[in-house]
Amino acid sequence: MVSALPAIQRVPPLDWGPVDDALRALHRYEWVAFTSRHAVHGVSRRLSEIGVAAALPPSVKIAASGPATSGAVAGAGWKADCLVQAGGAQALAEGLAAVGVRGSRILVPGSDLVRPALRDLLTATGAIVETVTVYRTIPPERNSAALEELRQGQIDIIVLASPSAVRNLMELAGREVVAKARLVCIGQTTARAVEERELQVASTADTPSAEGLLEAVMKVAEGTK
Repeated sequence: MVSALPAIQRVPPLDWGPVDDALRALHRYEWVAFTSRHAVHGVSRRLSEIGVAAALPPSVKIAASGPATSGAVAGAGWKADCLVQAGGAQALAEGLAAVGVRGSRILVPGSDLVRPALRDLLTATGAIVETVTVYRTIPPERNSAALEELRQGQIDIIVLASPSAVRNLMELAGREVVAKARLVCIGQTTARAVEERELQVASTADTPSAEGLLEAVMKVAEGTK
């Protein structure tokens, strides 16, 4: 049996001003770098809301990490000029460094809780990086049937798809409750968030995708990992 317990609620940023300024002047950037599909959706929706053409200026290239992000890029009608299969800041920074971004101005849209890793890695390569918040992540409602099942010890495996989900789940349920289940993570960044809270990761997906998560869950369920 599968129970859905959303650990994240995504809401608009408190101030659209910096985002709108960046989107209205996209021609200033050589690259827009995405590390999540939610950032892609946020930019695509905001372009429509402020009446800016959804088609990016021809001079702007797109970088994306992971299959979910690249799928969102394609769904928005854009083409990824730098695509790395692995998710996360490290992989995307290495991919961009490989194509050469020294002196390039790069826009990085993300959440209010995005870690500075991508910005710092790209800056170290000589790029000029600007980050903007296109969505905020906040905890969901605290009352749900799935949360009560978790508290009662009726959940065997918890699937975690972001560091924010780890943090919010800990706030919702508490460390002792979460520790009773086996934790499956979508990627290394999420796994590190689990380990930082001194919890054990049962399995980490080989690829940051729904398919990768399913395979990791099956390994744990079958006792092979």
